[in-house]
Amino acid sequence: MSDDQSKTCTRCLEEKPISSFYTEKRRRSDGTPYRRRRTVCIACYSARRRERLAANPELRRRHNARYHWIKANDPTRYALYWGLPAKLRKYGIDEAFLEAHRRDIGGLCRICRRDLPLVLDHDHKTNRFRGLVCAGCNSKLGGVADSVEWLERAIAHLLNPVGPPVRRSRRTWRRLPPL
Repeated sequence: MSDDQSKTCTRCLEEKPISSFYTEKRRRSDGTPYRRRRTVCIACYSARRRERLAANPELRRRHNARYHWIKANDPTRYALYWGLPAKLRKYGIDEAFLEAHRRDIGGLCRICRRDLPLVLDHDHKTNRFRGLVCAGCNSKLGGVADSVEWLERAIAHLLNPVGPPVRRSRRTWRRLPPL
């Protein structure tokens, strides 16, 4: 890798692609803002953060308290940090694209076609936006860990039952005598 595409982590001392480092906002001495890559890779930063939170549970409590206070008292800041604008930034889309997609699918879930409130579905490996689905379908997709192979096996299971066909009269619920 060339120097402009890689960087050495100051913690694990491994050379990694530049995309393996978070960017951070900084300010020069004259006050002008700029961005730069951190010196510690994402993996080391995450491991250090987990260790720090495990060693000091008060940090997690303070963060959770701050989150709940902002959610209850400052809806503008909540939306900016955790709401739809944050998700749109995360998935690299804008509101115009989202509204066009909503119109294309007619406001219905892309999977079950029901008229329910829609949520943003994304690929957990690439963070790519996949479309608008209802919360139930989104949970089911998350439950199979986005595995296409698992879904294909589930479809084969549904289409090929192993039991013998049942006569129509056996399918109805029989009335049981009272106890």
